[in-house]
Amino acid sequence: MARKFFYVCAGMFLIALSYHLGARDAAGQSNPGIQAFSNESGGMFAVVDGSYIQFDPHSGGRFVTLPLPVSGPVVGTGNFVVVYRTGDVYVHEGGAATGAWVLKGNLHAAK
Repeated sequence: MARKFFYVCAGMFLIALSYHLGARDAAGQSNPGIQAFSNESGGMFAVVDGSYIQFDPHSGGRFVTLPLPVSGPVVGTGNFVVVYRTGDVYVHEGGAATGAWVLKGNLHAAK
């Protein structure tokens, strides 16, 4: 009887341990949400879940939603501008529908 009780307790301990380790690892895989935000001249600009968004605070609608040029942590944004943690600065040129992101330089290399 004691042996059965030991096996039940050991099994419950292993289940609890595997849940604890799995739940901790899954928490690190959640989406970053809002990475950067800027409010310039009445327009709101944000990087949310891997997309660049222009938002109209008066109507509550989105003007533009664009995919980011590269994946990575974003630290700043503005009017068609995205700044990455590495210092790379991308500017979207040529219009929202037909344009493209262009690397303009790196803040670390600027003098």
